[in-house]
Amino acid sequence: MSDRVESSYVGVDLSKGRLDVAFRPTGGHYRFSNDPNGIDALVCRLAKEHPALVVLEASGGYERPAAAALAASGLAVAVVNPCQARDFAKATGRLAKSDALDAESLARFAEALRPEPVRRRIWAHVRWLEKEISRTAGELKGAIEGSPTRRENEALLRSVPGVGPVLARTLLAELPELGTLSHKHLSALVGVAPFNFDSGTLRGKRMVWGGRSRVRSTLYMASLTATPHNPLIIRAFYERVVAAGKPRKVALVACMRKLLSILNAVVRDRVPWSPTHVLSP
Repeated sequence: MSDRVESSYVGVDLSKGRLDVAFRPTGGHYRFSNDPNGIDALVCRLAKEHPALVVLEASGGYERPAAAALAASGLAVAVVNPCQARDFAKATGRLAKSDALDAESLARFAEALRPEPVRRRIWAHVRWLEKEISRTAGELKGAIEGSPTRRENEALLRSVPGVGPVLARTLLAELPELGTLSHKHLSALVGVAPFNFDSGTLRGKRMVWGGRSRVRSTLYMASLTATPHNPLIIRAFYERVVAAGKPRKVALVACMRKLLSILNAVVRDRVPWSPTHVLSP
C-alpha cells in the first residue's frame, strides 16, 4: 500500500547557499545546503514524505538545480513568481520575514492555491539534455574511431581495470601530454601532486590544488571505481595508505596519482596494462 499523503504540501525558500523547507499542514522545518549534496539530501527527505506538491520561488536561477532534481525524482514541483508569493503572504497577514517564515508561507501557498506543477516542462528539458549527451558521445566516438592513433590510445587506456570511456576520452582530449612526461610532472599538471603549505596553523601540511579540474574530477570518479575493480594495485594501495593512518580522502587522492601513473606508463610504453606492468620514473 502506498504511504503517499495527498494533503502534505512543501514550501522551499532558496538562496545561493541554502534551502529552507517547511511542511503543511503537519508543520516542521528543515535546512539543507543549496549544493549537490544538500539537494540530494532534500530529494531523499521528500521521497520519504511523498508530498502532493512542492513549491519553490523563482530566485534568479538558484532554484533550477533543486527543481530539476525534485522533478526528476517523480515529485510534483511548481516554481512560482516571487510577486505572487509575496502578495499571498501579505494577504494572509504575514508581514514578518525570515527564511523559515518564507518557506512556511510557500507551503501555505501550495496548500491553498495548488499551482500547476512544471514536471512536464522539466522532463522535456531532461529528454533534450539526454539527446544532446547521446549526440556528443556519438561525435566523440566517431572522432576517436577516425584516428588510428586516438583509437590505439583509447584501447591502451581502457585496458586498465576500472577505466571506462569517460575517463579515457577525457584524457585524450584534455591531457595530450599523457605518456610524454614523468609521473611527478604529470601529477603536478593535473593537480594531484601534494605541495607543502606552510602558512599559519597549517605548517607541515601538504595540499593539492590547481591543475586541470576536468581531468582531476573525472580521475576522482574513476579512482572510486578502480578501487574495487583493480584489487591487485589500486585497492591494495588504498588499503596500505589507510592502514598507515592516513584519512580516507588522502588515500583516495593517492590512488588518483597511482592510477594516473599507471595510465601514463601504459601510453608511454605502448603496452596494454597487465598486473606485472612496471612503473618507471
